Amino acid sequence: MCMDRFSVSSWRNHEETMTQRVESVHSTLKQYIGTCTVNFESFWSVIHGMLDIQHNKIKASFDVSLNVVQHGYMDGLYRHLRGYVSQKALKLIRDEVARAEDVGTCPILCGCAIRTNRGLPCTHELNDHILAGSPIPLEDIHIFWKKLSMIPEKSVNRTDYNFNDEIQRVVAKFESCIDEDGRLRVIQQLREISCPSSTARVAPNAKVRTRGRPTLGGYEKNGRKERKKTITQTRGKPRKMTRLRRDILVALSLYSRARRWPVREGRERK
Repeated sequence: MCMDRFSVSSWRNHEETMTQRVESVHSTLKQYIGTCTVNFESFWSVIHGMLDIQHNKIKASFDVSLNVVQHGYMDGLYRHLRGYVSQKALKLIRDEVARAEDVGTCPILCGCAIRTNRGLPCTHELNDHILAGSPIPLEDIHIFWKKLSMIPEKSVNRTDYNFNDEIQRVVAKFESCIDEDGRLRVIQQLREISCPSSTARVAPNAKVRTRGRPTLGGYEKNGRKERKKTITQTRGKPRKMTRLRRDILVALSLYSRARRWPVREGRERK
């Protein structure tokens, strides 16, 4: 019998096993109770408070995943995942991206452990997106990591969806366009829906400074730096000359006094 059927790593567990979860809850509960001699009423209030704290922590983590974007995930590779996937999943994906240079596109070297255990794109899949310059699609992420709300979802029958009416409206809109620009605009919008990586949107330009002196280019900037350096060097020389000049004047004054003193002493002797 194949032993992989009984191995935890061969099944999707999202980094959670039954033994690990039971031991963790048991340890946390003992920390909250603090003693083994407690009645049912006190025991119930302790468990209720523990569940409230865990509930608040989970809601706080969901809010962070929905509203906070860390600097490490500003790359275009995570463009479709920001705000839709938990921070834990983004961290796991970033760790796999760090291995992409060593693994490459070889599934054997990759092992695909994160795809099997946690339902996230593995290293060789991420390397394909990196080489193609396309972001990671949201469909590659398991629904476990996209659940960012405590409200249970209502089961919706997929057969209730009917897109024929909407498609007919799009076709009518396309045929009613008089000029070519309008038709190209409709085609571009449909293309962005069907293939998000082909969007025509670009990143905003850098903020233009409207105050102060404009910055120079690379060549002029280097020349300006060298010129500043030469100016500071030349400015330092007059200071050295001023000190030397002062020392010379002091030495001359002392020398003149030394020449005068012997004459006065000779006159006093006479």
